[in-house]
Amino acid sequence: IEPTNLPSNVDDVPGQPDYENLSHASPAARPQTGSIGATTAQVYGDSPTEWNKARLVDFVRRVAAALDQHVADTPVPVVVVADAQIGGHFRKLTTLGAHLVGVIDHNPASLDLTQLHAAAYGIVQPRLDQSRNDAVERFGALLGGNDARAVTDVEAVATAASQGRIDTLLLAEDETVSGRDDETTDTRTPDTAWMASGEDHLEAAAIGTLRHGGAVHLLAREDMPEGTLAAAILRY
Repeated sequence: IEPTNLPSNVDDVPGQPDYENLSHASPAARPQTGSIGATTAQVYGDSPTEWNKARLVDFVRRVAAALDQHVADTPVPVVVVADAQIGGHFRKLTTLGAHLVGVIDHNPASLDLTQLHAAAYGIVQPRLDQSRNDAVERFGALLGGNDARAVTDVEAVATAASQGRIDTLLLAEDETVSGRDDETTDTRTPDTAWMASGEDHLEAAAIGTLRHGGAVHLLAREDMPEGTLAAAILRY
């Protein structure tokens, strides 16, 4: 995700980029017989340690605010990878609540993208699995009750997705259904002769569902309800 106003590092935080030791010193006293003159000084403001901590906390506060706003607009589970100090500040400052699945206390700079993904997915996988299982169970209950909100026809699913009517979409993983999109009638027709450049109904359904704030779950073909390639729970 790419939240707006997300600082990439501490240097992106507005303010004094370098520490300045502000002090006030009295003039050196005229040497006295039998004694050594000394200059007295009083330091104003934060010490270097306090200044660095304040800058770090401000940085984390801005990161938390950017993520909070992004997730408020587009709810998604979040896993934060950060060293223990930054992670601790983030936990205190964020308002993500249940959307914050976990914080991994590790320096992200020491991990490549594959390792970051593996670490984050290990944290979020149980929640995703539970959400998928709940969706399958809910769809089965609606279908068993002959509820019109449970749809299994691929073309009907793709059309409903483009209209923003899908709350939850179940798709068979690694499957495609090519077809033609008729914008004049808002229908999608299967076409086995359609070339590879033709629209994939399943991909279009996923994009349309996500674009309108719905949830998408991928399942193995054998785990799909009714053996279909796509199953949707409609909002209405």
